[in-house]
Amino acid sequence: GDNAFSNCTNLKSIGRNVSIDGSLNLDGCQSLRLIGENLSVGKTLSVKGCTALKNLPINLKIKKKIVTKLKIGNKFIK
Repeated sequence: GDNAFSNCTNLKSIGRNVSIDGSLNLDGCQSLRLIGENLSVGKTLSVKGCTALKNLPINLKIKKKIVTKLKIGNKFIK
């Protein structure tokens, strides 16, 4: 199912090898600095307002791609 951790201001990291069947909403998790390797999301991943997050893992898997551009900090990643 879907997982919502929006506005969880104490969340600092997501561990390695996490698999989510549905969507993962991390909007507003301002302390989130790290998403571990091998994160797999079945639907969508939302990280709006995650101001401490500077990078996403290279091997991130999102099955249902909706976003065409991703903004982290002040940089857009295609």
